[in-house]
Amino acid sequence: ATFVGVRDKESIATFVTNGFCSWNKALERFSSHEKFSVHRAASQSISAFEKGEHVGSLMLAGKECDMQHARISLLKIITLLQFLAAQGLAFRGHTDENLNFVKLLRLRSEDLCTFVQESLYYALIIDETADSSVKEQVSISFRIVKDDFSVEELFFGFYETPLTNANTLFSIVKDVLLQFNFDIRNCRGQCYDGASNVSGVLSGVQARVKHEEPRAVYVHCMAHSSNLPVWNFLSLMRELIGFIRSSPKRLASFETLQEMEAPAAQRLRPFCPTRWCLRATSLRSVASNYGTLMTFLEEIDSTNSSDTGTKANGFVTQLRKFETFFILHLVLLILERVELVNTSLQRASLHFQEAQRMIFSLNETIQQLRNNGFEDLWKETSAEAEQLDLEEPCLPRVRKVSTRIEGGSSAHVFATPMDVHRKLFYQIFYHVTRSLDLRFESDVQNHLTQMEQFVTGSEMIKVEQVTDFYADDLDKQRLKLHRVMFLDIALQKNRVFSVEDVVSFLKTKGNEHLRTVLPEYSKFIRILLIVPISSCTAERSFSSLRRVKNYLRTSMGQMRLNNVAVLNVIVVVEVMNIGCIFSGFIHSLCKSMGSWLEKRMCKLSAGT
Repeated sequence: ATFVGVRDKESIATFVTNGFCSWNKALERFSSHEKFSVHRAASQSISAFEKGEHVGSLMLAGKECDMQHARISLLKIITLLQFLAAQGLAFRGHTDENLNFVKLLRLRSEDLCTFVQESLYYALIIDETADSSVKEQVSISFRIVKDDFSVEELFFGFYETPLTNANTLFSIVKDVLLQFNFDIRNCRGQCYDGASNVSGVLSGVQARVKHEEPRAVYVHCMAHSSNLPVWNFLSLMRELIGFIRSSPKRLASFETLQEMEAPAAQRLRPFCPTRWCLRATSLRSVASNYGTLMTFLEEIDSTNSSDTGTKANGFVTQLRKFETFFILHLVLLILERVELVNTSLQRASLHFQEAQRMIFSLNETIQQLRNNGFEDLWKETSAEAEQLDLEEPCLPRVRKVSTRIEGGSSAHVFATPMDVHRKLFYQIFYHVTRSLDLRFESDVQNHLTQMEQFVTGSEMIKVEQVTDFYADDLDKQRLKLHRVMFLDIALQKNRVFSVEDVVSFLKTKGNEHLRTVLPEYSKFIRILLIVPISSCTAERSFSSLRRVKNYLRTSMGQMRLNNVAVLNVIVVVEVMNIGCIFSGFIHSLCKSMGSWLEKRMCKLSAGT
């Protein structure tokens, strides 16, 4: 049966029942009539009549078509279940949306390159590491912002390189852009760690990219920035943990002793090379097992006369010092707060302005801890040190200062051990706060802060400051007009204070049309969101590299490594086009085995 509406009934009356008579408007009426379902149904009926097709046969053919589609779908579902079962993977997840089964069923045909090209503008994220075969691998990722302001960081692969100097890395960047047909003139951001080969202001990769495209804003990885100031304090703890965990025999002996002395204490955790949030966990494991560690190391020292015993003796000597215990708790006090921010900085969707506010809050927290935290820390560590029978805090030996160095002035003499550690407390906090200030006070920060002020309606920032920097990216008059229009609309409902507020407003249901109505303003927001905050996407790819290229796969070629790594890093595997893979495999196989096999495979594929 054909379901018709009011307009369809009028069309039936005009063209079937009464007959058409408005010949002065014939072309207009015929064009509109073609759109109605009545006309389409009549066309299909006359076509079937001319072909001599029976209604019953048409229904049977439709049923067979439905059965074929259902069979294909069922085959895919069964193969997915077979894959999950063979690999020992869970069918279920934390939520229905995270089911492995559902994720595999959502394989889509989009291409990574298409994502970047459709976004037009992109940011570059690079980091390097050595794989299990001691080859240097450069991880390349791109950050894009879609029309709905959703941010994605896409991993594109590893690139083996014998050298990691700036010239070699920049050549890799140019080769990658050429390979994927990305224009360097569309690069609007870049993020690397603090190594001079990439961050150098004169000849680093960031300087070379900015020479090609001045609008490619460089940001030092903020997750690295906030972590570097405290990293030097952790070397002793890292070596101590490595000493125990590097030997299965020592680790088993320590865990046995731990079960007897402190069964409730957490296991000794390693320092993860790519995940910052685990480092505070490692320090907490040392602090909770402090007494057990000393007992274990003393046993090794007394029973082993080799280098192992000597190392154990050195560790015991350091652990028995009150200064080591005090610094451990002080660094843990700082690092726990830093790690909270680091965890947030690893989000791919994070934008610069939001990250800047996180760093500002971290700085304020550390300053407050510096001003008010010493007395509590001293009391806590002194009480615990007494329980552990550690050495009492003591005054350092007074050294005579050479007259050639200090001009004959005498060295400062502390009155009490508490004063010595108070100075140490302030020194560590000074280096932490100073490092944070140096890392995050830069021309880039000032520039992006001014851009945010312009977005939120500050009269201090003129539109010329924006368009002078971004040049032909933005039209000055349209941007100025669209900003005024947006602020007029937004201020009627809510006050916007940041780029985050603007994005939230434009993504709110009922306001989506503003992206189209105010295209220049929306484009400017996307450009600001493109600037990356951290290179954590590259760090995550290193974790995948260790899983994919393990000891048994050190002979894996670079092409296969890239293919497997991309599939592994892109967790939802949404870039696979199964149909293209299927057709491409058949085509390549048929070319090598002849036309007969090509016909046979096509018949088999049609049958499934």
